Amino acid sequence: GQTFYGMRYAYLITPTMAQHFSVPALTVSAQPGQASAPLSAQSAPLTFEATQPPGFTPGEPVLVASGLRLRQTVTAGDLKVGDSLTRTVTLQADNTPGLSLPPPTTAEVDGLRLYAQAPAISNLDDGRGTVTGGQRVDHLVYRVEKGGHYTLPALQVKWWDSRNHRLQIAQLPALTFEA
Repeated sequence: GQTFYGMRYAYLITPTMAQHFSVPALTVSAQPGQASAPLSAQSAPLTFEATQPPGFTPGEPVLVASGLRLRQTVTAGDLKVGDSLTRTVTLQADNTPGLSLPPPTTAEVDGLRLYAQAPAISNLDDGRGTVTGGQRVDHLVYRVEKGGHYTLPALQVKWWDSRNHRLQIAQLPALTFEA
């Protein structure tokens, strides 16, 4: 004849290094409607070991995902000295929070000045509040400082496929243009 209620919380833990982890007990306090004082309970402490996947060197960041999509778009017209070209790189990863996604590797290109904009980082969800992955959108703006033939380097993202348990590499082709 008594009414009870409950709440369940789930915390996603994303190790960023290969090591032993210890998560202390968590204390939760609440004052149910009929209670005369706050009540509290503790979770059990948690320990686990994160190991380095094959193909990654110790200390190298590891992106773990069950799926990954990498694409680019280029915004530019007929380029002249002083004009800009924008290379937009979008990285989406399944079952990985957006803050875990690495920035694209950039290199200086003689004759161009790179102005990297702040990335747009977000989590992807199923429309009902459940996080299904992450997204990172980088806008790399290159200003032409002198005329010539240019090649923006190819980009790649090395990642561990948690579904198939293997190393994967996603690649974007180099971009060439005249200014």
